[in-house]
Amino acid sequence: MPIRRGLVLLSWLVLFAAGEAWAGEPAAPDPDETAAGSQISVQLHIEQRLRRTPRGLKGRVRIQLTNDGPAAVQLVDPEIHGLIFQDPDGGELRVVPHPCQCVRDARQPDQARRIELAPGESTDSTLEEFGCGGSSWKAPPRGRYLLSYRIHGSATLPAEDADGSVKETLDRCVTRLQSETYWEGAFASEPVEIKLR
Repeated sequence: MPIRRGLVLLSWLVLFAAGEAWAGEPAAPDPDETAAGSQISVQLHIEQRLRRTPRGLKGRVRIQLTNDGPAAVQLVDPEIHGLIFQDPDGGELRVVPHPCQCVRDARQPDQARRIELAPGESTDSTLEEFGCGGSSWKAPPRGRYLLSYRIHGSATLPAEDADGSVKETLDRCVTRLQSETYWEGAFASEPVEIKLR
């Protein structure tokens, strides 16, 4: 039932509503926090074609991260937010926003999932859940895209210090993730052309 799904999503958001909201223009992580000399290779593999359904996005994507640098690195995993859909002509970026993750990353950044890789070490992750609690996350519109996965070489998320509502936090989260400025300096996979139907 739509009402029930909405209540479930709202209950998740309320859990994070005591902190501070996202603010300011989109910004990349502080270069001082970036692992010096790190080099992360990113590979994206589509294991099940991505498609739109009445309930949102379906499909499965595998991400492989490899530390090609000389020292161990710790990364903040962007999870679903690292999956970037871009117009083939170089237009705007689109993401699949995870509302709970948007609020968590803004208000409790220490709770973000972290990945530590030794030199030469690789790790795989699979993206196939595009909703939670019976509610699907908003999928990009139908069309052709260049799909890539991006991750910053940083162990911390940028600090945000302005008050605001949950809705404002979500709006700023989407604006941030869809900004080329935010992804400057990020490690990225080679783009794969896809068509969302």
